Amino acid sequence: THIFNNAFYILGTGKMALRNLRLMGARENQLVDFPYYIDCNVYSPPNLLNDDVSYKYTFLSSGRLVNSQKGYDISIRAFAKIVVKYPNLPLRYLIAGTGPDLGTLTSLVGSLGVTNKVHFLGWLEPHSLSDFYKSGLYFLHPALFEPYGVAILEAMGSANIVIGSNQTGAIVDRITHGVNGFFHENGNVNQIYDIICSLLEDQVLSFKISEKARKTVLSFQSQSGLDKLNILL
Repeated sequence: THIFNNAFYILGTGKMALRNLRLMGARENQLVDFPYYIDCNVYSPPNLLNDDVSYKYTFLSSGRLVNSQKGYDISIRAFAKIVVKYPNLPLRYLIAGTGPDLGTLTSLVGSLGVTNKVHFLGWLEPHSLSDFYKSGLYFLHPALFEPYGVAILEAMGSANIVIGSNQTGAIVDRITHGVNGFFHENGNVNQIYDIICSLLEDQVLSFKISEKARKTVLSFQSQSGLDKLNILL
Protein backbone atom coordinates (compact mmCIF):
# COMPACT_ATOMS: atom_id res chain seq x y z
CA THR A 1 0.00 0.00 0.00
CA HIS A 2 2.84 2.45 0.78
CA ILE A 3 3.94 2.17 -2.87
CA PHE A 4 0.48 3.26 -3.96
CA ASN A 5 0.61 6.26 -1.62
CA ASN A 6 3.51 7.69 -3.62
CA ALA A 7 1.83 7.21 -7.02
CA PHE A 8 -0.11 9.89 -8.86
CA TYR A 9 -1.73 7.30 -11.13
CA ILE A 10 -1.95 3.52 -11.18
CA LEU A 11 -2.61 1.94 -14.57
CA GLY A 12 -4.49 -1.33 -14.73
CA THR A 13 -5.98 -3.17 -17.67
CA GLY A 14 -9.64 -3.93 -17.34
CA LYS A 15 -12.28 -4.38 -14.69
CA MET A 16 -10.66 -7.38 -13.02
CA ALA A 17 -7.30 -5.63 -12.69
CA LEU A 18 -8.83 -2.47 -11.24
CA ARG A 19 -10.85 -4.50 -8.77
CA ASN A 20 -7.70 -6.26 -7.56
CA LEU A 21 -5.82 -2.97 -7.28
CA ARG A 22 -8.60 -1.60 -5.07
CA LEU A 23 -8.31 -4.67 -2.86
CA MET A 24 -4.57 -4.02 -2.61
CA GLY A 25 -5.19 -0.51 -1.32
CA ALA A 26 -5.22 1.72 -4.39
CA ARG A 27 -7.48 4.76 -4.16
CA GLU A 28 -10.20 5.29 -6.73
CA ASN A 29 -8.81 8.65 -7.85
CA GLN A 30 -5.47 7.00 -8.67
CA LEU A 31 -6.85 4.27 -10.94
CA VAL A 32 -6.72 4.48 -14.72
CA ASP A 33 -8.11 1.78 -16.98
CA PHE A 34 -5.45 1.47 -19.67
CA PRO A 35 -6.52 -1.04 -22.36
CA TYR A 36 -4.44 -3.50 -24.33
CA TYR A 37 -4.20 -2.78 -28.03
CA ILE A 38 -3.35 -5.09 -30.91
CA ASP A 39 -2.22 -4.42 -34.47
CA CYS A 40 -5.42 -4.90 -36.44
CA ASN A 41 -3.42 -5.07 -39.66
CA VAL A 42 -1.67 -8.19 -38.39
CA TYR A 43 -4.72 -9.80 -36.78
CA SER A 44 -7.31 -9.49 -39.51
CA PRO A 45 -10.11 -11.63 -40.99
CA PRO A 46 -9.30 -14.28 -43.59
CA ASN A 47 -9.91 -13.57 -47.25
CA LEU A 48 -12.51 -16.22 -47.97
CA LEU A 49 -16.15 -16.74 -48.83
CA ASN A 50 -18.71 -17.47 -46.13
CA ASP A 51 -19.37 -20.88 -47.67
CA ASP A 52 -15.85 -22.14 -46.94
CA VAL A 53 -16.69 -25.44 -45.25
CA SER A 54 -13.39 -26.01 -43.47
CA TYR A 55 -13.41 -22.53 -41.93
CA LYS A 56 -17.05 -22.68 -40.79
CA TYR A 57 -16.57 -25.86 -38.78
CA THR A 58 -13.13 -25.28 -37.28
CA PHE A 59 -12.62 -24.45 -33.59
CA LEU A 60 -9.40 -22.97 -32.24
CA SER A 61 -7.59 -22.53 -28.94
CA SER A 62 -4.13 -21.26 -28.13
CA GLY A 63 -2.13 -21.20 -24.92
CA ARG A 64 -0.11 -23.25 -22.50
CA LEU A 65 -1.44 -26.78 -21.96
CA VAL A 66 -2.07 -26.55 -18.22
CA ASN A 67 -5.57 -27.74 -17.32
CA SER A 68 -5.57 -26.14 -13.88
CA GLN A 69 -5.28 -22.74 -15.54
CA LYS A 70 -6.41 -23.00 -19.16
CA GLY A 71 -9.07 -25.70 -18.78
CA TYR A 72 -8.68 -27.29 -22.20
CA ASP A 73 -10.08 -30.54 -20.85
CA ILE A 74 -13.37 -28.63 -20.46
CA SER A 75 -13.52 -27.41 -24.06
CA ILE A 76 -12.49 -30.84 -25.38
CA ARG A 77 -15.36 -32.47 -23.50
CA ALA A 78 -17.80 -29.93 -24.92
CA PHE A 79 -16.41 -30.40 -28.43
CA ALA A 80 -16.73 -34.18 -28.13
CA LYS A 81 -20.43 -33.77 -27.31
CA ILE A 82 -20.81 -31.61 -30.42
CA VAL A 83 -19.21 -34.32 -32.56
CA VAL A 84 -21.77 -36.82 -31.26
CA LYS A 85 -24.67 -34.46 -31.97
CA TYR A 86 -23.47 -33.53 -35.46
CA PRO A 87 -21.71 -36.66 -36.78
CA ASN A 88 -21.97 -35.60 -40.42
CA LEU A 89 -20.34 -32.18 -40.07
CA PRO A 90 -16.61 -31.81 -40.87
CA LEU A 91 -15.82 -30.57 -37.38
CA ARG A 92 -12.26 -30.11 -36.16
CA TYR A 93 -10.56 -28.52 -33.15
CA LEU A 94 -7.03 -27.12 -33.47
CA ILE A 95 -5.10 -26.39 -30.27
CA ALA A 96 -1.85 -24.43 -30.47
CA GLY A 97 0.60 -24.56 -27.57
CA THR A 98 2.72 -26.83 -25.44
CA GLY A 99 2.71 -27.72 -21.77
CA PRO A 100 2.84 -30.44 -19.14
CA ASP A 101 -0.72 -31.66 -19.70
CA LEU A 102 -0.29 -32.62 -23.36
CA GLY A 103 -0.23 -36.33 -22.47
CA THR A 104 -3.32 -36.04 -20.28
CA LEU A 105 -5.21 -34.17 -22.97
CA THR A 106 -4.14 -36.64 -25.66
CA SER A 107 -5.46 -39.48 -23.53
CA LEU A 108 -8.72 -37.63 -22.95
CA VAL A 109 -9.17 -37.09 -26.69
CA GLY A 110 -8.66 -40.81 -27.26
CA SER A 111 -11.10 -41.83 -24.53
CA LEU A 112 -13.76 -39.54 -26.00
CA GLY A 113 -13.28 -40.96 -29.48
CA VAL A 114 -12.31 -37.70 -31.20
CA THR A 115 -8.66 -38.39 -32.01
CA ASN A 116 -9.28 -37.68 -35.69
CA LYS A 117 -11.03 -34.38 -34.86
CA VAL A 118 -8.77 -32.76 -32.23
CA HIS A 119 -5.27 -31.80 -33.32
CA PHE A 120 -2.47 -30.49 -31.10
CA LEU A 121 -0.29 -28.21 -33.18
CA GLY A 122 2.48 -27.62 -30.66
CA TRP A 123 4.29 -24.33 -30.25
CA LEU A 124 3.58 -21.67 -32.88
CA GLU A 125 5.91 -18.73 -33.36
CA PRO A 126 4.23 -15.33 -32.93
CA HIS A 127 4.43 -14.57 -36.65
CA SER A 128 2.43 -17.77 -37.35
CA LEU A 129 -0.47 -16.91 -35.06
CA SER A 130 -2.26 -14.60 -37.47
CA ASP A 131 -2.60 -17.43 -39.99
CA PHE A 132 -3.69 -19.76 -37.20
CA TYR A 133 -6.59 -17.47 -36.24
CA LYS A 134 -7.61 -17.26 -39.90
CA SER A 135 -8.00 -21.04 -40.12
CA GLY A 136 -11.23 -21.23 -38.10
CA LEU A 137 -14.35 -19.32 -37.16
CA TYR A 138 -14.62 -20.18 -33.44
CA PHE A 139 -12.15 -19.53 -30.63
CA LEU A 140 -12.61 -21.46 -27.38
CA HIS A 141 -11.03 -20.08 -24.20
CA PRO A 142 -12.27 -22.08 -21.18
CA ALA A 143 -9.65 -20.71 -18.75
CA LEU A 144 -10.34 -21.32 -15.08
CA PHE A 145 -8.61 -18.00 -14.46
CA GLU A 146 -6.93 -15.61 -16.86
CA PRO A 147 -5.79 -12.20 -15.56
CA TYR A 148 -6.37 -10.75 -19.01
CA GLY A 149 -5.78 -12.86 -22.14
CA VAL A 150 -4.47 -10.95 -25.16
CA ALA A 151 -5.30 -13.99 -27.30
CA ILE A 152 -8.95 -12.98 -26.96
CA LEU A 153 -8.25 -9.64 -28.64
CA GLU A 154 -6.15 -11.31 -31.35
CA ALA A 155 -8.97 -13.75 -32.06
CA MET A 156 -11.61 -11.01 -32.16
CA GLY A 157 -9.39 -8.95 -34.47
CA SER A 158 -9.30 -11.99 -36.74
CA ALA A 159 -13.12 -12.10 -36.70
CA ASN A 160 -13.23 -15.27 -34.61
CA ILE A 161 -16.31 -15.87 -32.49
CA VAL A 162 -14.95 -16.11 -28.96
CA ILE A 163 -16.58 -18.50 -26.51
CA GLY A 164 -14.78 -18.11 -23.20
CA SER A 165 -15.06 -18.28 -19.45
CA ASN A 166 -16.32 -15.47 -17.25
CA GLN A 167 -13.01 -15.60 -15.35
CA THR A 168 -11.03 -14.13 -18.24
CA GLY A 169 -10.25 -10.42 -18.02
CA ALA A 170 -10.47 -9.65 -21.73
CA ILE A 171 -13.81 -11.41 -22.03
CA VAL A 172 -15.27 -9.46 -19.11
CA ASP A 173 -13.97 -6.23 -20.68
CA ARG A 174 -14.69 -6.63 -24.38
CA ILE A 175 -17.49 -9.15 -24.89
CA THR A 176 -21.21 -8.54 -24.66
CA HIS A 177 -22.78 -11.97 -24.49
CA GLY A 178 -24.61 -12.86 -27.69
CA VAL A 179 -23.59 -9.63 -29.44
CA ASN A 180 -19.87 -9.85 -30.26
CA GLY A 181 -19.03 -13.16 -28.58
CA PHE A 182 -20.09 -15.39 -25.71
CA PHE A 183 -19.05 -16.18 -22.17
CA HIS A 184 -19.88 -19.18 -20.04
CA GLU A 185 -19.68 -20.03 -16.36
CA ASN A 186 -16.26 -21.20 -15.32
CA GLY A 187 -15.92 -24.94 -15.98
CA ASN A 188 -19.42 -25.38 -17.41
CA VAL A 189 -19.19 -27.94 -20.24
CA ASN A 190 -22.93 -27.86 -20.95
CA GLN A 191 -23.00 -24.09 -21.44
CA ILE A 192 -20.17 -24.29 -23.97
CA TYR A 193 -22.03 -27.10 -25.73
CA ASP A 194 -25.30 -25.13 -25.86
CA ILE A 195 -23.59 -22.02 -27.24
CA ILE A 196 -21.85 -23.99 -29.98
CA CYS A 197 -25.09 -25.75 -30.93
CA SER A 198 -26.89 -22.41 -31.29
CA LEU A 199 -24.16 -21.11 -33.58
CA LEU A 200 -23.90 -24.21 -35.76
CA GLU A 201 -27.65 -24.07 -36.30
CA ASP A 202 -27.66 -20.38 -37.23
CA GLN A 203 -24.86 -19.48 -39.63
CA VAL A 204 -26.32 -16.02 -40.25
CA LEU A 205 -26.02 -15.22 -36.54
CA SER A 206 -22.50 -16.63 -36.51
CA PHE A 207 -21.22 -14.30 -39.18
CA LYS A 208 -22.98 -11.28 -37.66
CA ILE A 209 -21.20 -11.92 -34.37
CA SER A 210 -17.95 -12.48 -36.23
CA GLU A 211 -18.25 -9.04 -37.85
CA LYS A 212 -19.10 -7.35 -34.55
CA ALA A 213 -16.10 -8.98 -32.87
CA ARG A 214 -13.81 -7.40 -35.44
CA LYS A 215 -15.51 -4.00 -35.09
CA THR A 216 -15.08 -4.13 -31.32
CA VAL A 217 -11.33 -4.51 -31.60
CA LEU A 218 -11.14 -1.79 -34.26
CA SER A 219 -12.74 0.62 -31.80
CA PHE A 220 -9.67 0.30 -29.54
CA GLN A 221 -6.88 2.09 -31.38
CA SER A 222 -3.41 2.61 -29.95
CA GLN A 223 -3.62 6.36 -30.61
CA SER A 224 -6.36 6.63 -28.00
CA GLY A 225 -3.97 5.06 -25.49
CA LEU A 226 -1.30 7.61 -26.35
CA ASP A 227 -3.87 10.38 -25.97
CA LYS A 228 -4.80 9.07 -22.53
CA LEU A 229 -1.17 9.01 -21.46
CA ASN A 230 -0.65 12.55 -22.73
CA ILE A 231 -3.62 13.75 -20.65
CA LEU A 232 -2.16 12.11 -17.53
CA LEU A 233 1.25 13.69 -18.17
